[in-house]
Amino acid sequence: KIFQAVVSCIGRDGTIYIIPKSFEIELTKLMTEIQSNFKCLGLLEPYCWKKGEACVVRGSDTMWYRGKVVELGGSTLQVQYIDHGYIERIPQCHLYPTTLYTGIPPFCIPCQLYKTVPIGNIWQQDAVDCLQELLTNEEVEIHVQELPDNPWGKLSINLYFGRTSLTSFMVYQKYCVAEDCSDIPELELLEGDFPILPSYMLPPLPSPGDTFPVRVTHLVSPKEVYICLDPSKNLMKQSTTEGDANCDSESLDEALKWCNKSVECFPLLTHFQ
Repeated sequence: KIFQAVVSCIGRDGTIYIIPKSFEIELTKLMTEIQSNFKCLGLLEPYCWKKGEACVVRGSDTMWYRGKVVELGGSTLQVQYIDHGYIERIPQCHLYPTTLYTGIPPFCIPCQLYKTVPIGNIWQQDAVDCLQELLTNEEVEIHVQELPDNPWGKLSINLYFGRTSLTSFMVYQKYCVAEDCSDIPELELLEGDFPILPSYMLPPLPSPGDTFPVRVTHLVSPKEVYICLDPSKNLMKQSTTEGDANCDSESLDEALKWCNKSVECFPLLTHFQ
């Protein structure tokens, strides 16, 4: 089965949580109903929470979400937003136990890449960070490969973002190995030698001891700033002879304007390095 989905969350263990596009209308209706039913809740009296208990969670955006307690501990509880996948530690004052909506299955689906083994048999933090940066809130194409034995288990999938196989990309970045690459033709594109694009040219610098105007473009800290040489002052003395064309070098602003104007015409990036 193939369908479109939005990646709602990447779990700490590398689990990919997706919400099928076909579920979006029903999820929106449910969220609207939850806000209406729980908007007038007062403070909760002392309550003895249990692991796995259903609840509603008041998120940082002040909206209510369906949740499930996954870990107990002190004045805060670890709660999973069951319709989005992510897990947060929440103060007890932002939780309410409820039996409402427990008959409605979660709208997000936990997934794992089909026949893909992360290096070290667990997804390392840098790989999880990469997945989060690539996929969070992105619309992707899901190819279902294998159903879980447990109804609450992970769906085994091949995932494509921008027509690129996620498995191919993660293998190429050496975050994992694929046990079966027969259905991943993109991996073949990553074999062989590719020309390395040249790096940016460094601008000519003034001589030590010279005084020259600059413009501060970014402040990291009092000890670290980024500056841009004033383009109106030519720091390189160019000798000109009769017949030579007097051509001013293109400024950064002019180059960026040209790039932004022409960006739609640029070819798609096919080699990540």
